[in-house]
Amino acid sequence: MRRDDGVNTAMPDPDDTRQKLLAAAFELFTSNSYRKVSVSAVAERAGVSKGGLFHYYPSKYALATEALFRHIEAGMSGYLENAAGTEPRDRIRGLIDVSFDTIVADSSAIRLFLDLYEEGLDDGEDMNMWKDFFHRYHSYLTTAISETGQNRPEARALILMAALDGLSLYCAFMRGSDGRMDIEAIRKTLVEMYRLD
Repeated sequence: MRRDDGVNTAMPDPDDTRQKLLAAAFELFTSNSYRKVSVSAVAERAGVSKGGLFHYYPSKYALATEALFRHIEAGMSGYLENAAGTEPRDRIRGLIDVSFDTIVADSSAIRLFLDLYEEGLDDGEDMNMWKDFFHRYHSYLTTAISETGQNRPEARALILMAALDGLSLYCAFMRGSDGRMDIEAIRKTLVEMYRLD
């Protein structure tokens, strides 16, 4: 709707505003440090007022966490669509591959993940989104491992998740140092450990 003086008075689309905020937040939080980026900077990048940002997100943490999980879900949904209907071994191997590719290529998202997880624990933030993600990830792996006929699939799924998380931490800490590791050898070893070759 336009006023007589030509100014657009239509309310912005809430979904569009939310998407702009999430995109700006993820870009800024991964190209800089989460702790160094202000809410004002995110609002400015998104073209939204600071008050508008707080209309959609009660805190910087809530905004950053949703931005991170949207990024993770976008990457995983593509994998899950392609994996649907494949053999259980191929699903597990594919998840290992996707995880390794993310670990190697997306260290800034891993850093954001660690920053947010730490802040959530330290500040007593609502950890339901984290728990939900963990349970879905664990359930997916448990089902696939169970379908391969391996014993103790719940424990095996948890150990695989811990191995991938540990590798993420190692890569984040060792990035840029001389602590080189042979990613392909580690990937191959995990595949062999789970009898996926």
